[in-house]
Amino acid sequence: MKINSNYKIRSVAGESLILLQGKNGGDLTRVVSLNPTALSLWNSFLNKDFSAEDVKQFLMESFSVSEETAQADAEKWIAQMSETGLIVAE
Repeated sequence: MKINSNYKIRSVAGESLILLQGKNGGDLTRVVSLNPTALSLWNSFLNKDFSAEDVKQFLMESFSVSEETAQADAEKWIAQMSETGLIVAE
């Protein structure tokens, strides 16, 4: 899987945001806000192929969390980002 390169992060009032445009760019009402962990994951895996295992390993190494916590968090991040089209399958 890969992060969808069509989207860019914008910093607005100290928040890291991604605008999800509707058809023809007319609907700008959907906004994804990235917390520091999600932003760190985004920056680490941007322009790279990665797996859920890669995300899990990154979380364990970067945040000193247990394997179980890292696995659950990796699955949740991937699911949420995939649902909005921010992560795409290769």
